[in-house]
Amino acid sequence: MNRTPTFEAFIAPAREDFALWRTVVTFLLGFALYIFWTAILILGVGIFFAGDYGIEASLTALMAGLESGGTPFYMAILLATFIPMMGAAMLMVILYDRSPLTLFGRRKNFVRNFAIGAGIIVAFNLIYFVYDWLWGVSDLTRNLATAEWLGYLVWALPLLLIQITAEELVFRGFLVQQLAVRFKNPIWWMVLPSVIFGLAHLDPSVDPFLAAMVVLATTVFGIVAVDLTRVTGNLGAAMGLHFANNFFAMMVAATPNRMSGLGLFHTSYSMQDSEVMIPLLGFGTVLLGVIWLIARWALR
Repeated sequence: MNRTPTFEAFIAPAREDFALWRTVVTFLLGFALYIFWTAILILGVGIFFAGDYGIEASLTALMAGLESGGTPFYMAILLATFIPMMGAAMLMVILYDRSPLTLFGRRKNFVRNFAIGAGIIVAFNLIYFVYDWLWGVSDLTRNLATAEWLGYLVWALPLLLIQITAEELVFRGFLVQQLAVRFKNPIWWMVLPSVIFGLAHLDPSVDPFLAAMVVLATTVFGIVAVDLTRVTGNLGAAMGLHFANNFFAMMVAATPNRMSGLGLFHTSYSMQDSEVMIPLLGFGTVLLGVIWLIARWALR
């Protein structure tokens, strides 16, 4: 696969130290710090709201709520847990004596690439919602009043931006840069980080085949995001795709009991409905290929 000059410039900051053992150790250290800081955050919230119930009861209730993300409050905490991930990603490159800004790539066309990536997802979703409005195939139910939902977006959108940025910095920034300067074969710098990204979305609570489909779909998304980064030399397009995709999935038409507390609407099916989710994920993965082709054309 052609490694564009812009991609070579994107990975250049990692050339000074690309020892594989150090990449692995730094990644594992960053993951451990993310888990530790997240635990501290959740513990702090549990203590703050303990009141007369006690810390143990407060934490039990908090963890149960976070499992589904069924209210705006729990969604706020869930999205806030990506602040430690962003901090861990930045610390990982600081350990290499690099600026965290080098994870984003070149500044040229960054905003344009973000807008193109997000715009494509918005366009596809608008087409879907018009189709649904005309034929009513998805049977969406209202979850939040419009005014209430708009009020939540004031803080939810910045937290969502933090969430997708944290994941992009780790999986399309740090891992891609470190592995691409070490290996020429895209199996290592394109597929491997995407598989790790996919496995991070593994949900053992659902049907095993459905869980595998979720991992496959997110792995394919990761490969598309890496390829767009390869073409553009920055994370702009990948972040735009990621942001718009998560906005519609979490804050417009959310799947009940799965990070759904901020959804304006809820779908009529849940992650437990394998007979519905498996075909949807299959279709979505194929559609992602179409989105990738359009994005490649638009980003020329």
